[in-house]
Amino acid sequence: MSTYILQSLQNTNLCIGVTSVSAGALVTLQTLSGIGGKSSQWQMDQNTGYITLAADPSLCLDVQGFNGQQGQLIVAKLVIGRDSQRWNWVGSPPYISNQAYPSMVIDNSGGNANPGNPVLIWPLNYGQNQKWAALSVPALTALAEAAA
Repeated sequence: MSTYILQSLQNTNLCIGVTSVSAGALVTLQTLSGIGGKSSQWQMDQNTGYITLAADPSLCLDVQGFNGQQGQLIVAKLVIGRDSQRWNWVGSPPYISNQAYPSMVIDNSGGNANPGNPVLIWPLNYGQNQKWAALSVPALTALAEAAA
């Protein structure tokens, strides 16, 4: 499976990452440096729609606390069949929509393009803060980092 960095198109110096490599960790913007690090590399399975953390593939993007308007993104233990953990980035680039809430996309909260800003799901509004690019991390580099 390929490894990617989810780069912000609002500010290409930022990417999607997690506050820690543990279940329940918040998804936030992080400074993009080189190929990223263990908290900002993702494995994206086009067949299932899961986006798992490369540092721990048992953790995947999920939605916590959806209230009809928004929900915080976290990483949670992968549960096969849980639609809130499945994403569509194939048919809707540069937007990444959630399968449980198909009108909702990954969104940089409030358009605040600074490291540490929360990443949510929000209704698609075609804003720059909802546009992402999946940058492939060369497989050998990812393997070398994992071994380090």
